[in-house]
Amino acid sequence: MLKIYESGAAIPNCQPIRGDIAKEIALKIIEDLKNNFKTNAIALGSTIKKDENSYCGDLDIAIELPWESHEKVLGFCSGRYGLDYKHINNSLHVCAFGYVFDEDGERKIAQVDIMFVDNIEWALELQGIFGTTTILCIVSNSGITYSKASFFDLVAPYYFLCLVAHLSDKL
Repeated sequence: MLKIYESGAAIPNCQPIRGDIAKEIALKIIEDLKNNFKTNAIALGSTIKKDENSYCGDLDIAIELPWESHEKVLGFCSGRYGLDYKHINNSLHVCAFGYVFDEDGERKIAQVDIMFVDNIEWALELQGIFGTTTILCIVSNSGITYSKASFFDLVAPYYFLCLVAHLSDKL
């Protein structure tokens, strides 16, 4: 059987991370962010839900801070974890960094994505939009031809409806 592993695309040389290690690292980063910035932070998606027999492509974390604080957060992460590389997406309010870790004596790099949100509850909704946009970026750089208009025609209404459904609960 051929196994295909997802891995973060924003950070060079990153590798998939075993589920048990991903959970340990994500919970450590979340706790450090909460304690240092006195705010909410959570893991998104499957980041802390996988076991030692599964792999994560990256670690997705949301933090309840304004986007303007992203350089301060990256500075903290750099000092705390020995930042390997960083990538900033201003339009999505997401930054990524390479977290260097050891797996069975081998040095590896995991991509950690931090999404900055005004309300931590919104992070779960926004992560889907971020994921779709990331897929679009990967496809656009792969040489595969596709119609951007048809892609957004199919995907944008879905996320708009998700957003409306979320807002309707809050109104």
